[in-house]
Amino acid sequence: MNNVKVFLLLACVVALTGCATGQGLWDYLLHGNGGNYKKYYYPMPEMTPERIAELRAAPPTEMPLIQRTQMNERGAATVELAEHGFVEIGSSFFEQCTEYSPETKDALVHARLIGADLALVAEPQYLNKTYSWTEDVYEDEQVYVGNDKDGKPIYETRSVYVRTDNHTCYYYDYGAEFFIKAKPDKLGSLAAASTTQSAPPLSPSALPADAGHGEELVAKNICNACHAVDKARIGPSYQDIAAKYAGNATAPAQMAERIKKGSSGVWGAVTMPPQPNISDEDIKAMVGYVMSQKKQWSLFRYKARIG
Repeated sequence: MNNVKVFLLLACVVALTGCATGQGLWDYLLHGNGGNYKKYYYPMPEMTPERIAELRAAPPTEMPLIQRTQMNERGAATVELAEHGFVEIGSSFFEQCTEYSPETKDALVHARLIGADLALVAEPQYLNKTYSWTEDVYEDEQVYVGNDKDGKPIYETRSVYVRTDNHTCYYYDYGAEFFIKAKPDKLGSLAAASTTQSAPPLSPSALPADAGHGEELVAKNICNACHAVDKARIGPSYQDIAAKYAGNATAPAQMAERIKKGSSGVWGAVTMPPQPNISDEDIKAMVGYVMSQKKQWSLFRYKARIG
């Protein structure tokens, strides 16, 4: 690959952690749970376990490969991976506050857990905001409280205040996309599938004429506190929602009802509060805006390059 640098495990671990490899780190990679990369993982809607098994060129290895990229260069990296036969199966995007240098080794752990052949890991992007707090530190201490009837000293264990520590954590955007290497003879069928799926998710009559109006309403009604266009926050991204319901004629009505009445369990354990005061017309505009947010950089929009 020209601009794409894919490293084997030992090289990528150093890149992920900034430290030398060791048995402890190796054990972590083998036995970790994937952290927030697992918690905020959304599989591509069409990538069922059966479909992945059908496409896969070889069984997954013990540890996947890794490619590093900048957050705003994911699209170009995804296209180049597609040209080399890699197929995206899912992604993780989230915001996290950390006191120390951001680490992304959990992306490799999660890639191994889901059987990915390669993880495209974005360098965490600092969001220019912090959170500070204090913490009182106590230590157990043996305190003399007297003697027993035989004259032997009696001690009690008490928590004694030692100091107050000041803490500050820094917010970063994290992201990773996960891929398998596809069989060469399957790339043509992927290209055909992409042609079908690249059609607009809704008919023109179902979408509002003024897409900007829907965008304004989404911002006005604080939807962006839990959602973003291209990454998960508390809830899924608008692009993931559009991808999930693409081609589903009943989706707009379902989404409108969920906005109005609230919902839970649709995207994991996350609960969406009701918005009963928004008019039906405005909700239609909001749904139309969300459903128009197709992933322009997604691998499945570039299948013609690898078909």
